[in-house]
Amino acid sequence: MSRRLTRVILMPRIIWVRGYQNGRGVPQDDAEAIKWYLKAAEKGDAAARNNLGWMCQNGRGVPQDDAEAVKWYLKAAEQGNADARIIWV
Repeated sequence: MSRRLTRVILMPRIIWVRGYQNGRGVPQDDAEAIKWYLKAAEKGDAAARNNLGWMCQNGRGVPQDDAEAVKWYLKAAEQGNADARIIWV
């Protein structure tokens, strides 16, 4: 599957997961957001990896862990995620 096609398939999922993170359209549930971000990140989604970094950095849905946050931010940045790159400039 091409990277572009994978991104098109995963993007609606990321928007849906952000609903759990922010409580938009569904009850706010950080643990549920983490679960779905991990699934998308394991499939190579850079936005999910960046969002996992933010969740780890801020202790949302998981214990606060800067090392884990850096791991996810770097993976996202390596894929060209602009938000993750800004954090490390």
